[in-house]
Amino acid sequence: MVGQEESKDVYLGAQLPSASAHIRLLHISPSGQNEGGPHRDAPLVCSFSVTEIASPTPYKALSYTWGDVARPWPCWANFDGIQLPITHSLDLAIRALRHETEMTTLWIDQLCINQADDAERSDQILLMEQVYSKADEVLAWLGPAADDSDAVMNAFLTVGDGAMDLDMSSYYTVERLPILMGMMHVDTPDPADETAVRFRALQDSACRIYRPILRAINSWCRRAYFTRIWVVQEFALGPEMTFLCGTKRVSRQHVLLATQVLKNSGSRFEDFLSIYKDIEALIDEPTGAFFGAWRRRAKFNLGTGKGDELFQLLRSLHVENRMLASDGRDRVYGLLGLAVDTASLGVKPDYVNSTFASVMTETARAIAMTGRVELLSYSQYPKNDPDLPSWVPDWRPTLRPSYYTIYENAQGHLFSTSGSTAPAILPTTDPLVLGLEGFTVDTIEQLGSPWWDEGWNHSRYLAFLTQVSLLCQLSAAKNQPIYASAARREEAVWRVPVADLVQYGGDGRAPAEAKSSYDACLELCELFEEWKLMKAGEWETSGGEKLKQLMEVAGNYRASLSGANSMRPFLTERGYLGLAPTVAAKGDVVVVFKGARIPYVVRPVDKVRHFRFIGEAYCDGIMDGEVVEKGIAEEFYLV
Repeated sequence: MVGQEESKDVYLGAQLPSASAHIRLLHISPSGQNEGGPHRDAPLVCSFSVTEIASPTPYKALSYTWGDVARPWPCWANFDGIQLPITHSLDLAIRALRHETEMTTLWIDQLCINQADDAERSDQILLMEQVYSKADEVLAWLGPAADDSDAVMNAFLTVGDGAMDLDMSSYYTVERLPILMGMMHVDTPDPADETAVRFRALQDSACRIYRPILRAINSWCRRAYFTRIWVVQEFALGPEMTFLCGTKRVSRQHVLLATQVLKNSGSRFEDFLSIYKDIEALIDEPTGAFFGAWRRRAKFNLGTGKGDELFQLLRSLHVENRMLASDGRDRVYGLLGLAVDTASLGVKPDYVNSTFASVMTETARAIAMTGRVELLSYSQYPKNDPDLPSWVPDWRPTLRPSYYTIYENAQGHLFSTSGSTAPAILPTTDPLVLGLEGFTVDTIEQLGSPWWDEGWNHSRYLAFLTQVSLLCQLSAAKNQPIYASAARREEAVWRVPVADLVQYGGDGRAPAEAKSSYDACLELCELFEEWKLMKAGEWETSGGEKLKQLMEVAGNYRASLSGANSMRPFLTERGYLGLAPTVAAKGDVVVVFKGARIPYVVRPVDKVRHFRFIGEAYCDGIMDGEVVEKGIAEEFYLV
């Protein structure tokens, strides 16, 4: 976007003594009266000053999305007669922030960093934590008013004020959060509980305010700002932060409290069923990831929380929230200022010598060396960069969550495939190779078709469950002593499809009652299959009530099948059963790495003990360390 000559001339008078210790500040001249016209139409006149980041001159930092840098917008900032092109998005932001009569001092990455100087960019990124944490205020520019955003901002301000009057923030602790949830979800509050009554009044008032603008709130929450990876750290690091949308301003705290009231008041809307889809859409809106990162960072700064490690941020923001970055390297670089383990990992931005593959590989190796074997679950196919080793995640926004993600922090863990072993990383001379100690389970002999969670279709459910059942029969025919008992072997038919996990009514390992839900699901599929042969209307008199009962019982098992999404059933040579990635093939090997909670699938290559990594797996009968107890540790080198 910025030409080499223009940037060179503009920055000549504002050279950084040290790009790792100094920053530029942007001073925006007041617009004046502009000869009687709107002050926002006046030309942008700016200048730079340089300050040490250790004790900077007071400033505010802008958080925004760049917009399309390739499109030739006719937008310019005037620096002592030198015109510097800026994106249309930034032009709008500066005009919205510029004062009519006073100088405005801001830090804006697009201008305060010489974007044509890759070495300077690399050094300045390492200062992002200080840039945003030391700003007097972070200003989050969401863009011009649109889609009734003025009403949304006004609603957030009003409801946020009400939540502050009730000191709602004080309930965001492990001890007090259940109290808050109890007050907000109880059908009828105790009249003697004055606080609960006041919270209910706030919820009812909020519902009246929110009801006409629910879709506008959804539009506000899905603005481009909440999709860009760079703004997450900007949002989370600032001690004070204000949202700006059009001409409206609302504090970060107001928006947090206002949206929490909304998300916990859905059933309070009188016409809840008719607006269910609008309420449901708000549950997964992306602002929650921003507020979560901010609150965890705030606790870390106070010494009351651990903060987010880089791996946790990569998973949360790229896999669970699908953040975007124009430069693929920024999928990592954009989080370094927020991650609490950046220094210990040793990952540093380098726009001069790095490639996308080198950044992803360096980051993956650094994380793996800390013992985070679960990193491997996010190395998925297809990969767009042929230079990436098979074991390295590319953190693209289309990655699938691990089927075990939601249980990672469970006390004692639900699975302990590697028993009590600790991760064992083997030294290698090739940085593209990851060496791990582990145990071989067996070689895959046969595979079924992949399962995709695409809503209810009895034919697909029946086909998937049937092929698992057939593989179980083949396993039993092998008569290998891979199960503790014949009864446990028989359980595989309903444990394998859901990876032995339930995802309803208290997540955990699949209990014995899950079999009845499986049976109901199978019977439901068969009932629908029978009705395909009936004439129109006959099914209504041949089992309508039975259908209702089966749907209710089978619902639990159907919900749990989401854990098998994008995986396919397999049978090994000795009869082990499980789920493997869609790209798995006959001859692949199921392995358990030391320190890993779940097994993985690898593919042997020509070199001795070298393997291509394929993906995560579920393998029935080994998820509690059985293989480790019997096996001998081996070396695996992933290429």
